Parts: sequence; structure tokens; C-alpha cells
Amino acid sequence: MPLRHHLGPDGHPHLCGRRARGVNSDDHLYVRSAAAWLRDRDLPADFEFVQPVGALIGSVMDIKLPRGGLRVHLDRAVPPAWDHEGREPVLGVPVDRDTLIERWYVHRIRLDSDGTARTVRIGTEAFARETEWFALDDCEMTVRGLSTPAVEQIVRSRSTRPVSQRGAAKASKAPDGRARAQVLLRKLTDAQKRMREARSHTHYAFNVWEARLARSWTLDLSILTDAGVTLQRPPRAGERRGVAAATLGAERRMPRPAPVDEGEIVARIAIE
Repeated sequence: MPLRHHLGPDGHPHLCGRRARGVNSDDHLYVRSAAAWLRDRDLPADFEFVQPVGALIGSVMDIKLPRGGLRVHLDRAVPPAWDHEGREPVLGVPVDRDTLIERWYVHRIRLDSDGTARTVRIGTEAFARETEWFALDDCEMTVRGLSTPAVEQIVRSRSTRPVSQRGAAKASKAPDGRARAQVLLRKLTDAQKRMREARSHTHYAFNVWEARLARSWTLDLSILTDAGVTLQRPPRAGERRGVAAATLGAERRMPRPAPVDEGEIVARIAIE
């Protein structure tokens, strides 16, 4: 499909303010294919070039849906408004680490050369993860907003909900009962899994110790007996109490040395 700008309100071709003539100079036009992708999914989507103060035409584009929409930023000319109702940011440039930590993930966009044309790819950038890129056909528009396979994986791996990409108004709402039930069910499943693992580990440990205690061990003490050392079998468990009492009684019957006068000892030392 040849590229051309939308007609202006007066019916005449829109005058593009972009002066670049590089490979990516027409990327803002190829982004329009995202709107066509949504319409193919029976989602009525309108595409609009917006020009905030200080930005060239094509730096920022809106893809409007009946409920919500996407705001595409191809460069850094305009900072994304994360909590603007109905404008989910899709960025052509990376974001800082703090933003990734706060929001779990952000949407990215890039255009790859395909012969003489350019193909739109949607990315998912998250903290401590490589940015993953997907074709438009691999993406979906859900009640949460734009979603990719990577987004679904990130959301499933978390136990709490991310900051809403749709805006502060929705972010302030408490999760519904079904969402809370799903979170509690995941936590219960994890706890049951850890309990099974603990029981399996305990059972294995008991089996190991039982096998070790049932084995008979032979100890070669010839190095002692050959040297004239007499060995005696230690008392069994039932005999130990009687042996201890007999030993203690014998020690008590042994004569004790008379107490020594310290002064006498000092006097003897002085005489000697």
C-alpha cells in the first residue's frame, strides 16, 4: 500500500512538517498499520497525528478506540503521560529502571525494514528482562489494555496487580472479587506445593537414617590390642543407669585425703 498522509479538515493533503529523509523518516506513516490491525479484529480504531508544543508532526500519534486507546511516541520529544486516561503509552525509546520497577513493564514499538517497506513490531520491556518483540498478529487488546505473550507471562508470575496502564482513576480502584480469588488461589497452590516438597524431603531423610541405623559396622581395633590395651564392651542402654550408680557409689566409698593446713604448708616451705 503506498504511503500518504491523511487529508486535512479542508480536504487537501496534510502538509508534513518532518524534514528528515532517512530510512525511518516515514515510520509515523507505517504506524497507521496498527489501526488497520485493530479494525481487522472488529475494533473500530481511528488514527490521529497529534502535535504537542515543541514536537514535530509524527513524533506522537494517537490510536483511538471506543474505550481507551494507545499513544505512540516515536522519539523523546514528548514525555509519556503514564496516568492519562485512555492513552496507554507505546514507546519508540527505552525508559529508565525506576519506571520499569514501578510499572512492571512498558510497551515498546519499532519498525523493521522489509524490502522497501517497514514492519511494525510491538515490544515488552521489563526490569531485569530482555525486551521481547512480537508481530502485531501476536498481540491482543484486552481489558487491561495492549497485551503481548510476554505481558501475560509477567502478569501471571506476579502475586499483585501492576500499576494500571490505563490511568490513575482505574489504578485507585480495588481489584474485583474474582481477581482477589485468583490471587488467593495461586498463593494456596504455592503453599500446598511447598508442603508436599517438605513432606517428601522429610520422608526421604527418615528412610536414609533408618537404613543407616539398621546396618552393622565392623571396626578393626587391632592397633590397640596389639599394643596391650584391654578393651571392654560398652554397657547396653538398659545397663548404663546401673553402671553409673555403681561407679558413683564406689567413688564415694574411697578414702578422701585429710584437709591440709595452708599455714603449715607455708611454714614447711620456709624451713626448707
